[in-house]
Amino acid sequence: MKRQIQVIIAAAAIISAAAAANAENWPFFKNNALRCGTMPTETVSTARLAGQREWKTQLWQNIASSPAVYKGKVYFGSNDGVVYALNLNTGQQVWKFTTDNWVTSSPAVVNGRVYVGSFDSRLYCLNADTGEQIWKFTTSNSVATSPAVADDAVYFGSNDGYVYAVSIKTGWQKWKFKTAAVTGSPVVADGVVYIGNRNGKMYAIDTATGKLKWRAIVGGPITAAPAVADGLLYFTSQDGKIYCARIKHQAVIWRYDAKAQIETAPLVHNGK
Repeated sequence: MKRQIQVIIAAAAIISAAAAANAENWPFFKNNALRCGTMPTETVSTARLAGQREWKTQLWQNIASSPAVYKGKVYFGSNDGVVYALNLNTGQQVWKFTTDNWVTSSPAVVNGRVYVGSFDSRLYCLNADTGEQIWKFTTSNSVATSPAVADDAVYFGSNDGYVYAVSIKTGWQKWKFKTAAVTGSPVVADGVVYIGNRNGKMYAIDTATGKLKWRAIVGGPITAAPAVADGLLYFTSQDGKIYCARIKHQAVIWRYDAKAQIETAPLVHNGK
């Protein structure tokens, strides 16, 4: 029997912060293509961050997809195979789009389009206002990663062992890069895609050509998105360490051993 889930989307704090900032957008997983996970402090009203629930809605399956906030709507996926758009202020459903399997990918919302992956092996491009499908791109295995959008392409990985660049206009493949199973999400910065795989490799791939620029090898699977800030690349691994690589030198410059498996993505703010 399906288990009823009462869902509070990304906790009241995120909803309150967005609403307090006149629907300040949070259009990607961790806010932007750099995955730093921060927003300008001047856009957040302290009074709205008291932790009080503003609304809730009910679904019938678990949710592993982080929400995106864009122009008064909250977008997320669910294990019922559906992508939802809810009204930011009321929690009422605006639209839903049904895929053929779980949606754990966190949507990216850019210029009126929603980009989101599904365990049905596809990446979907949807109209952000109506939920209508604009195009879909099919891989050979599940797409659990949260896509990154930069310039004219959307970048994502698949469990089929490839990293893809797909045209945002047509949904046609621009290039693909062979790796191993990818469940972590990409970062795009200065013409480079940074993405890890389950074999413990962090890749830096040229966005224009799909060619490898450099890579770092660590002792465990990399299943979370990295973050880029001030010329440094931060990423975690299930070997229990967080790593910092200097992009200019294409090398890891320090690591910290947490002595426990890490599956979460790093957050970078004010030099920390």
